[in-house]
This record gives sequence, C-alpha cells and structure tokens, in this order.
Amino acid sequence: MNPLRATGEDGTHFRGVVAHGDDYIERLLSEEYDKLRRASNRDVHDVSKNTTLPIAREIVETYVNEKVKLPWYIDLLNINLDNHDPAEAKRRIRLLSDAFRKDGTRITENLDFART
Repeated sequence: MNPLRATGEDGTHFRGVVAHGDDYIERLLSEEYDKLRRASNRDVHDVSKNTTLPIAREIVETYVNEKVKLPWYIDLLNINLDNHDPAEAKRRIRLLSDAFRKDGTRITENLDFART
C-alpha cells in the first residue's frame, strides 16, 4: 500500500497525512465545484449543473464540516435519491444531521416513500 502522496504549490512532493484548516477545505471545495460548473456538457451534463451538482456539493460540505461526524456518507445520498431540488436537499440534509446530533437517530428510509 502506498502512503498518501501530494504535491505542494512549489512542486515538491511530500508523504503522509496533512491536516488542513477549514479555510483550506472550503477553498478546495469551492474550486472543484467551480471546475465542475464550467466543465463541458460531455464531462458534466448541463442539466445537472443546477440540480444534482449543487446537491452533491451540499452533501460533501455537510459531511466534511459537521462538528458531530455523521457515521454514513451514503445516508446523505440516499435521502436525496430522485430529488433534483437543491432547497429540498438542504432541508433533508438538515433533517438527517439534526436527528443524528439530537440522539443518534439514523435516517435510512427513502423520504419520498415515507411521505405516502
């Protein structure tokens, strides 16, 4: 197994785990999101750039920034299956993180089925 290898801004390589602050993580997330928004339709479908791409960003941002770490990244994806509305995704993500922070409740059901 190879250790983590990264390249610094000056072109030097280093190995091991590197801790970064919140500003670095936010900048990295923002830069990568902007790259995906500017990508060609062949690489990132234009129709997803205002629907599923913002939802994916919200999921990553929540998972990385929550002070109480959510145990399963997949739960954030599952609660947004077939959802293309970023505002609804934010509501669902907040619902999941609030429930877990409150008492450890894990929401695993498809919220669209739960409503019927």
